[in-house]
Amino acid sequence: MWTCLNNESFLSFTAHWIYPEFISQYGVLAVKPSASSHTGINSAKELIAIAERWNIAQDKINLLVHDSGANMVKVVRVADFESARCFIHSMQRAIKELFKSQTDVLEMVAALR
Repeated sequence: MWTCLNNESFLSFTAHWIYPEFISQYGVLAVKPSASSHTGINSAKELIAIAERWNIAQDKINLLVHDSGANMVKVVRVADFESARCFIHSMQRAIKELFKSQTDVLEMVAALR
């Protein structure tokens, strides 16, 4: 889930898999505007519907990687997906908080914008 600068929201579903020959592949299975609220229940329903549309059985979804947002934590609980929080997203949030205390960095970023 993400929201553009114009406040339009989108949901995406990306799959990653490995062929028997150990060839790694990936594909975007869906990107769609999300008119409904980003609640865990609404998002879980959308993700389950996308998986069903592609005939992906629940036991074939090994891991859903997500940010640490409360809505996404609820999505994986409601949809009963195995999940992991994205390490890079967590690092980005920690660095952003660190920069808030560095006025010189904030001024430089503002000047660059």
